[in-house]
Amino acid sequence: HKEVAERTQRIPSIPQVYQPFGAVPEAQEWLQLFQHDALRYPLLLVHAPSRAGKTEWAESLFKNPLKLLVGSLEQFPEKARQLDRRVHDGLVLDDVRDMQFLSDNQEKLQGKYSSTVELGTTPSGQHAFHLDLFRLPVVVTVNNTTANLHYLHSHDFLGKRANVRLLSFQ
Repeated sequence: HKEVAERTQRIPSIPQVYQPFGAVPEAQEWLQLFQHDALRYPLLLVHAPSRAGKTEWAESLFKNPLKLLVGSLEQFPEKARQLDRRVHDGLVLDDVRDMQFLSDNQEKLQGKYSSTVELGTTPSGQHAFHLDLFRLPVVVTVNNTTANLHYLHSHDFLGKRANVRLLSFQ
């Protein structure tokens, strides 16, 4: 994908096209949490209107994140298999269209210290892949039409600051 790599270098250098976000102290504080051992780490949820630059900003927090386009999927995309902790320093779950995805995958997203997580399996259960998500920063991007945004205030997992750090840009 030589063309993709070339565009990835070119587009951010065009000021009329790419306007980077400024520094966000809350995000830097969140990243500092990963410098120390803990039982689990909170997600960073970035909420802003469509085309606000959420994804580009989320990726800019890391040197080499793995970006997974979640959209309206009910499970992690196949690309999750590419996650390599020796290469990737963050995970961006992009354009999550329903907060139910986060709720349904709570046990995976918590990145517990004591186990790997099964991100995918075949219906027969014969083939599965497991990843170690402990101490891996996870950023989730959502927009104003994401379903079940009220979970951020009412859900037992998603409504707690210890589990989710919310950044809203309007």
